[in-house]
Amino acid sequence: MKKIFTSICLTTLFIINSQSQTVIINTGTAGTPAYNAGPVSRSAAASAFDASRYTYLYTAAELAAAGITSGAVINLVGWVKNNTATSLGVGGIFRIYMKNTATASFSLASETWANLNSGATLVYENLTQTIPATATPNYIDFPLTTTFIYTGGSLEISTEWDINQVSGNASTGTFDWLWSTVTDRIYGTGNTTLAPITTLSSTTNSISTIDDRRPFIKITYTGGTTGIDLGAQSLVAPTSPNNCYTSTETVTIRIRNYSTNPIDFSVNPVTVTTNVTGAVTQTLTAVVNTGTLAPASTLDVPMSATLNMSSTGVYTFNAFTTVTGDVTPANNAMPAVNITKAVLAAGTVSVSPGSYCVTPGTPTLSTTGATGYGSLQWQESLTPGAGFTNIPGATTNPYTLGSPITQTMYYRLLASCNGTTITSNEVTVTLNNPQITGTTPGASCGPGPVTVILGATGTGSTINWYDVASGGVPVGTGPSFTTPPISTNTTYYVATGSGGGLANVGLPARFATATSGAGTTNFGLVFDALAAFTLNSVVVYQ
Repeated sequence: MKKIFTSICLTTLFIINSQSQTVIINTGTAGTPAYNAGPVSRSAAASAFDASRYTYLYTAAELAAAGITSGAVINLVGWVKNNTATSLGVGGIFRIYMKNTATASFSLASETWANLNSGATLVYENLTQTIPATATPNYIDFPLTTTFIYTGGSLEISTEWDINQVSGNASTGTFDWLWSTVTDRIYGTGNTTLAPITTLSSTTNSISTIDDRRPFIKITYTGGTTGIDLGAQSLVAPTSPNNCYTSTETVTIRIRNYSTNPIDFSVNPVTVTTNVTGAVTQTLTAVVNTGTLAPASTLDVPMSATLNMSSTGVYTFNAFTTVTGDVTPANNAMPAVNITKAVLAAGTVSVSPGSYCVTPGTPTLSTTGATGYGSLQWQESLTPGAGFTNIPGATTNPYTLGSPITQTMYYRLLASCNGTTITSNEVTVTLNNPQITGTTPGASCGPGPVTVILGATGTGSTINWYDVASGGVPVGTGPSFTTPPISTNTTYYVATGSGGGLANVGLPARFATATSGAGTTNFGLVFDALAAFTLNSVVVYQ
């Protein structure tokens, strides 16, 4: 009797799961039909862009709202075309890939095709794909050559098109597809061939905007679970943007209810297990035995014990759920996650600008190569090597001082993690304010003309003598100056400075043969003037 009852139950389940259902996902606001968001990019009959790649993201909430739940077997997808343009010749190469993922959005400006396609399954391939005419909006169906099992979370669907096998015009016109605006759900681009399409953009397909545009899609599937179906979806904690971790890190795992029914944990308690390997080996667990979880909803579950992550190295997290009666064990485990506890380093500190002349400014401090820190603190001192104190609020990289310096200053960076602090190299910002500290007038009695020796001392690296009160060209340099022969009382002026000098920049001579210089960078001179200077001459070659 038991055998007969079991056979009847299995047969009933098979009949329910074998019923195909077709749904349309057109989340967002519909836009004017266009070619640019794919799934096949074709902007004009004579377009040289014969290849395109796109990846679309469908979140767990979108799929659940459409009735697609964990365990569903997808066997067909289609996109809706809106015009009579067709492909020519034998058609093009068209492939469709699918991937279960924990990704919640496509928020980056771009992503590589290799990353998007990593772990994806080739579910459709046609080496002579034709795109038919559709006078009114109508879906073009692509029955999958390999069915795909959706195991919960988000779903990524990628398309790849190449019609270079057709010589001349590859289509009779533009392929216009129906699409809707939905935030962070598309990457794509087009080119003459597939080879250069290694990076996909979230905003443009190389010649037109695709920002937040995703084409309508039809999905046909069978199955989906109505029984108990839980799984670990992702690692929530620990996370640190700069890889600083402590000896008492709380590990939190996000679990998801993939069933179409809610789960009552008081009736069906779930155990969440996290295995940590790599820098340490440890097993952490937690039991959820109160509350309920709605269909397609998630719950963040902290483990009952903490994890010691004081050792540097890579920590690998594998988590899974265990609950009696789970109907889809394939989605119990989340993808493995690697987290690195980095060596604490303050990096190499630099400052820009490194000096000021007379007029003080606010330099910007920055570091490169800082790792493993939980916090940063910039320090300053009036003297090199000692006397450093914290600059209030200076905890970012880079950091620009809030007020101008008043003398030469010294700076360094402290990087801290879990009570340990590392000190960076020291940098100097010089404030040059050279002064004349003394003068020695000169005199000579007797019939002229006579020469007179004048003297001066100063804090600058150079001393220049002038015969005018401002501007002009130096008539002498150095701490002493012998005047030219003079016959009357004459006043001379002295100034001191740091840095400077003479420099010849640009081409040293004209080219031997005439040239227009179009499209080159050999003509003209562009530079930054960080302080006042004198331009003595300009040579123009012709």
